Amino acid sequence: MKALMKPADINGMRAMIYHNGYHLYQIAVNYAKRAYQDNKGSGDTLTTFNILKMLTALSYDSKSYSEALQYADAGLQLARKVNDMEAEAYFMQFCGFTKAGIGSVDEAIGCLDRSIYLYKEVARKGPDLKKWNKKNISCINNTRSY
Repeated sequence: MKALMKPADINGMRAMIYHNGYHLYQIAVNYAKRAYQDNKGSGDTLTTFNILKMLTALSYDSKSYSEALQYADAGLQLARKVNDMEAEAYFMQFCGFTKAGIGSVDEAIGCLDRSIYLYKEVARKGPDLKKWNKKNISCINNTRSY
């Protein structure tokens, strides 16, 4: 019998529940780390990004700045490898927040400036409307086509 959810997904969900629902941050971090280990080598880039985003944010929120930088760096490397500018902007933003948290203000400003630049580039490019169907485009224009 095939499982409906992968262990990485289950542990990621547990991490979110413990963080958002129970505010038990250390337990959330532990489940997020399990999810990261479960997903290693899977080739599932989207899940890896989501887990790294979660680990970066959780580490930052718990003031584990060195871990936050490690996870943000892993996310940056993956984002650059697959050419995902939005993910790169996200991880660069957290590098900036973390650098500010440890008092490296000049480095923080450099990271945040880079993040803002990347987010602007993402916004300039806009969505690839060729991939969207007619119904989705009509929803954007606030009209109904059905």
